[in-house]
Amino acid sequence: MSDTLLIKKYANRRLYDTERSHYITLGELAELVRTGRPVRIVDAKTEADLTKAVLMQVILEERGRLDMLPVDLLHQIIRVQGTVQQGPLAAFLETSYAQYSRPMADAAQTWMGAGAKMAEAFGFGVPARGAGPTPPPAPEPTSPEPESKAEMAAEVSALRDQMDALLKRLGQ
Repeated sequence: MSDTLLIKKYANRRLYDTERSHYITLGELAELVRTGRPVRIVDAKTEADLTKAVLMQVILEERGRLDMLPVDLLHQIIRVQGTVQQGPLAAFLETSYAQYSRPMADAAQTWMGAGAKMAEAFGFGVPARGAGPTPPPAPEPTSPEPESKAEMAAEVSALRDQMDALLKRLGQ
C-alpha cells in the first residue's frame, strides 16, 4: 500500500475517500493511517493541502494521544509560530523523528527475534505456525549464541539495561 490515498475535505467538514468513493469519519481515517496507508487530505474546492491540520484533529479527538507530547514542547511550538525560529524548530523536530524512528524500528525487530529465541530456549509455549502474525526475521547475531542458561540470563540483563537506557534517553 505505498500509493497515497487522496481524501477530499468538503465545506461541511465531511471527508471523502476518493479511492472507495464514499465518505469516511475521522476514526476511519485514523485506522487507515494506523495500518500504514499514507494519506493526503485536500480542500475539495481549493485543492489546498489540509493533511497536517486534519491529522492534528485526529490526534486531538482521540483521548490520551496528547499525553505523549510534553507541555513544554507545546509551549515552544506556540511561541515560535510566525517567527524566524519556526523553520529551525520544524527542521529539528523532523530530524529528531528520523533519528528516533529508525533505531526504534531496528530495536523492535531485534527484540522480537530475541524474544522468540528466549521463549524457545526456556521452553515457553511458542505459537503454532499460522497462529497470529509472523514476526520479521531476526537480524544475524553479532555475538555467538550463549551456551548456558546463566550466559543467556546475563545477555537478557544486558538487553534490559540497553532498553532502559533507550527509554531514559526518550524521557520515559
